[in-house]
Amino acid sequence: MAHRDDHSRLAAIRPVKESVEDELLARPGVVGVDIGERVSGGHGTGELGILVFV
Repeated sequence: MAHRDDHSRLAAIRPVKESVEDELLARPGVVGVDIGERVSGGHGTGELGILVFV
């Protein structure tokens, strides 16, 4: 089950994602945009980020 902090973090990043989503989707090769855990060096960082699917 998600924690209250998770909902707050999602609420904070969602407007940013929505503000750049159309611009990102207009780029060649981009097929999706979402919010998820940031990955660095093949490992989750515990931070949320905007995921761009190509």
